[in-house]
Amino acid sequence: MLRVTLFVIIFCLTACFGRKPASTGLEGKSMPTFNLLLIDSVTYLNTGNIPGGKETVIFGFTPFCPHCRAQLEEMLGDMDSLQHLQFYMVSGFPMPEIQRFMKKYELEKYGNVKVGRDTADVIARYFKAPGAPYTAIYDKDKKLIRYFLGRIKSKDILAAAQLRP
Repeated sequence: MLRVTLFVIIFCLTACFGRKPASTGLEGKSMPTFNLLLIDSVTYLNTGNIPGGKETVIFGFTPFCPHCRAQLEEMLGDMDSLQHLQFYMVSGFPMPEIQRFMKKYELEKYGNVKVGRDTADVIARYFKAPGAPYTAIYDKDKKLIRYFLGRIKSKDILAAAQLRP
């Protein structure tokens, strides 16, 4: 019984530490080019047109995922320290669901956050993401620094943005 209790305690303690980045083999590679249908349901943003010179975060989410909501709430609470990063929130869900999600979190008031739909599901397939959330952090030259699968903390994003592939 002592061994089981000890195992449970160790497991719980290790689960509290930050999530490790997933190794994709894509580190140092350029951001994939894909079209993101923006929240107005008319305008497309091609990621090839995202200007360099600023670290970029792609946050893959689903509107009903509790881990996605928890990560977003933390990021919004820490937006003062994250404001130097450009966020692209990407989902494959239908646009009405994404629009409700955006409205709920008042994302339009953040100048460094763009929200849209990856209509072809390019980015999730690129990273072979089995679920959400997933977070890809790119350097100023749009080269992948780190990729995380699952909920992470704002401090993980900030730490990764300081690195180079």
